[in-house]
Amino acid sequence: MKYYIKNGISFNQETTLSGRSIIRNIKLAKENGFYIVMNYIGVENPEIAKTRVRVRVKKGGHGIPDDTIERRYYESLKNLNQVIGICDEINIYDNTDMFREIIDFKNGNII
Repeated sequence: MKYYIKNGISFNQETTLSGRSIIRNIKLAKENGFYIVMNYIGVENPEIAKTRVRVRVKKGGHGIPDDTIERRYYESLKNLNQVIGICDEINIYDNTDMFREIIDFKNGNII
């Protein structure tokens, strides 16, 4: 990601938004003139995420420990709150039952 930022190359990044480095990279991109659009897709609670991982494992996919899912769920929401004022646009979607748009922000304001 730093290569793209340094060279002014547009890119896409998929993330759980649960680490500190992603926040630093979003800030770095903004400082380097990038227009940042985030599409945040979440579910109502960590139990839903845990169930979906178990289903994925049954289908041959990779697993994630429940405590990691729980930690990432809440860290992701905390980090989302931090980036609302940094990103140019944020579109938040709920994928609990039926995928639906919840709210949009532009320059930190609800639109």
